Amino acid sequence: MTVQGTNAYAVGVVGVVAVHLCGEDTGTLLSSDVRTRRGLDVDLDTPAGLAATKVRRQSDVTAIEIRDAHTIAVTVRATSLVEWQWWLTQLHAIDKPVTFEGSTAIVTGSKDGATVHLHGDDCRAFYTADLAAARLMGLIAPAAP
Repeated sequence: MTVQGTNAYAVGVVGVVAVHLCGEDTGTLLSSDVRTRRGLDVDLDTPAGLAATKVRRQSDVTAIEIRDAHTIAVTVRATSLVEWQWWLTQLHAIDKPVTFEGSTAIVTGSKDGATVHLHGDDCRAFYTADLAAARLMGLIAPAAP
């Protein structure tokens, strides 16, 4: 097996057929400096590893970063207010304060003992475009009488 850059290459034989394998981005797993690469030294049996394993199954997840054994950042592209509310509910963040960076909504919640920093790409609009729906879904406080 050889490593070139971030890829690993291997050649083997199955029966009489030569098989050439290329593992894209797997070279880092074989590298001696794997412990210095952020996130790769976290055991999947940690709270962060368990939470990352569960949330990655969702189709709207666009990125996951394991920051340490107890913290992950998850980026999602929720296409509706209902999807965004689902994420907030799953991460026990429905009543947590939300901040914004451009069009991204950011909230901190938790899952399986891990702290989860949820980034919702283009989710700021859910808080501004339809205030009545956002209030109804519990994303923002009801209007004062």
